[in-house]
Amino acid sequence: MTPKTFSKSVINKIIRLRTKDRYTIKKISEEVKLTKVIVSTILSDILKYTSSKYSTTHNYVSKEDVEIIVELRKKNISLDIIHRRLNLPKPIITSILKGELGDKCKQYYSKNVPSHLQEFTLIYNKVVLEIQPKRAVISVGDCYSFHQEIYTKVKKFNKYKNSSKLAPISIYFYLKSRNIFVTTIDFINAADLTREDFRKGIKTIYPLCGKFTNINHKAIIYSLIEKIQEKFDLPESFGNISRGFFNRFGHLLMNTKPEITAGVVCILSLLKLKIHSVTLLTICKTLGFQMSAALYQVKNNLLNRIGIKDFHGFKKTPELVESILQEIPYQVSSV
Repeated sequence: MTPKTFSKSVINKIIRLRTKDRYTIKKISEEVKLTKVIVSTILSDILKYTSSKYSTTHNYVSKEDVEIIVELRKKNISLDIIHRRLNLPKPIITSILKGELGDKCKQYYSKNVPSHLQEFTLIYNKVVLEIQPKRAVISVGDCYSFHQEIYTKVKKFNKYKNSSKLAPISIYFYLKSRNIFVTTIDFINAADLTREDFRKGIKTIYPLCGKFTNINHKAIIYSLIEKIQEKFDLPESFGNISRGFFNRFGHLLMNTKPEITAGVVCILSLLKLKIHSVTLLTICKTLGFQMSAALYQVKNNLLNRIGIKDFHGFKKTPELVESILQEIPYQVSSV
């Protein structure tokens, strides 16, 4: 009996249970109501190019898993952390290391490196690799010191007294303190957090690290303007005028996220220069917020404050924005 006999959803479920959830053949058989022989046949056919020689009926080990285990061990990462990272039993991990490294197996782990520092380094490297901040003067050692300062202030029995749970949140504040901006959604994805976990973490930890995060909002917003300019290959005048709008109206737009402030001034710059190659909605999506947020800022924090009412959008009432656009000349010095 071949996998083609079964529906795609059944086959996908079997693959997911085996590779993601690490189910045994027996447990998968019980879950999908198929015999172990049929489940084994399906898995053998689908995973024949990705499964490693270390797979058993109890544990699935991919070739990628083997590469990760060896790579982490060569970085002096403990068995405990490798086990938590891949959800594989320690005896299996040990067997793989002996099989792949032979007599060199023992030389790669130094007990002098604390396990919590190893785990923090893994999380830091993963986040930074995903985000790839440009021209950033940061290091794992500096970030870990920042993390430890926060950790000492977390109260006993708080979930963030667990260093691995605190690490993503402290890394987020560390990056902000170094004027490295990343959108919320990009950071959540890089750190493997849910929106709820991120929101709770920020709410809990911010009061503990306020004095450490002396954030230069101007530098962050300038970097976001530069990001938009580079991404869409916009002229130098776009960057200069966007910065001009921020310097003129930024004080009215600071009670919101930096990406929204940057988005608003970029939108105003597009309108002033009559650039149509990039839509206003694209600016919002690139910086990770809804168009409604930009409309709210323009209506309530810009136009209403200078006595202009009845703004209903850039397309419906474009003439109402004209007075703001005229505030900044076409030729602005690159500040």
